[in-house]
Amino acid sequence: HQRQIHQTVLHVQLHPEMLPRSAAVLASHGATVATCRAAFLRGAEHVQPSAFQRDVADSLQSMGIEVEQEVVLLDEGGYTVDLHLPGRRMGIEVDGPSHFVQGPDGFFASGATLLKRRQLQAA
Repeated sequence: HQRQIHQTVLHVQLHPEMLPRSAAVLASHGATVATCRAAFLRGAEHVQPSAFQRDVADSLQSMGIEVEQEVVLLDEGGYTVDLHLPGRRMGIEVDGPSHFVQGPDGFFASGATLLKRRQLQAA
């Protein structure tokens, strides 16, 4: 649950005006916040690129675009982006089937995928 707590902390840090009391509480729980961030970062150590992601990276590199895979963005809360273009503030997420759920009207991005997108865009 520490990873989810870290994501909640990120939300509070990115939007303190929405949750001013939470921001004040977090300030007094620095050790817990640090522990949860460390757990979130440890999760990034085990990420493996998919074949689809490798294909996208290979295509970009064949066009002369430098690409790094599975880069941890420490300044953006510790999220990992599938592809990072060095020297640019740009990450590319290669969202395969595991990032979607089926609803009555088709497929939609999962809650985890939507949260990651929102937090990366706000950072």
